[in-house]
Amino acid sequence: NFMTAGVNLWLSGLPGLGSPDAEAGQGITLASRAYYDLEDHRFAELDIGIRFRAQCWEIILDYRDAPDESEWNVLLSLKGAVGFDSPRVDRLFGH
Repeated sequence: NFMTAGVNLWLSGLPGLGSPDAEAGQGITLASRAYYDLEDHRFAELDIGIRFRAQCWEIILDYRDAPDESEWNVLLSLKGAVGFDSPRVDRLFGH
């Protein structure tokens, strides 16, 4: 049995980021998701990420910590040219 909790925080209009368009989803999103094992009384997995989305591209830096492995990921997407498909990132950022 696991309990899952997540928090996403969207930031826009920060100095140096231009003028993000709220309708296009531009800006910075911070996200976290934790999976807690109710039987073992410990965190089974923790995901933390930051996404910067501009008009024609986005970059995501993601860290995952699990009992058997820890990993960093950097994902770059150029809209209309190159993209990525990551179910874990989709869960983290609520796609």
